[in-house]
Amino acid sequence: MFFPLNKPPKWLLDGLLEEAKTHHPGKCPDCGVKTGEKHVEGCDVARCLKCGGQRLSCDCKGKAGGGDIWTGLWPGVKECHEKGYVVYDTASGQIMFDLNREAFARQGAFPKDMTDKEYAKFECRRGIDGRTISVGGDGWQ
Repeated sequence: MFFPLNKPPKWLLDGLLEEAKTHHPGKCPDCGVKTGEKHVEGCDVARCLKCGGQRLSCDCKGKAGGGDIWTGLWPGVKECHEKGYVVYDTASGQIMFDLNREAFARQGAFPKDMTDKEYAKFECRRGIDGRTISVGGDGWQ
């Protein structure tokens, strides 16, 4: 289960950002371009410049243009840092950026004014392996 952390402290957000910078140092993990370069066509990591979704599977394809640049960070990490989207994973004991919440918010999948507590009860789909997980429940603090 994942529990969102309500108003995480700046030191935690900054620490998670610094850790994220070490995950893919220098090169995109899919197409191999260096930080600051445009992703190559067909890259799994590249984002649509119009909607922010994965460019490979985006319906905007062709309308949004190319040119998504590899920043050295996985897509959504910077936005999670700015918005304070952090979750605690009870299975692993890790605290991490909530990339699912950032993607859902960007796509309008739930109201922008949804509270952390309401979000904790929101059922989300984990993008990495596609399994459905329930977020939240009685353990909310």
